[in-house]
Amino acid sequence: MADLPIDVIEGKASTFTTFEKAEYQAIVQALKFADGNKKIAAAELGIARSTLYRKLRSYRIDLDRA
Repeated sequence: MADLPIDVIEGKASTFTTFEKAEYQAIVQALKFADGNKKIAAAELGIARSTLYRKLRSYRIDLDRA
């Protein structure tokens, strides 16, 4: 499902910038690499775990769907 465009996943027209779309995909891929472990995913992305949590909320990433 992560291969689908964000607007298709969300079921609406995307208002994300190109950078935000790339960041979204990077987060989803890091979470897949880490088998959902947020600490490992944050380390893989080079960001703090708190930043990852904030981005998960802002992008409305559902770990069950990602």
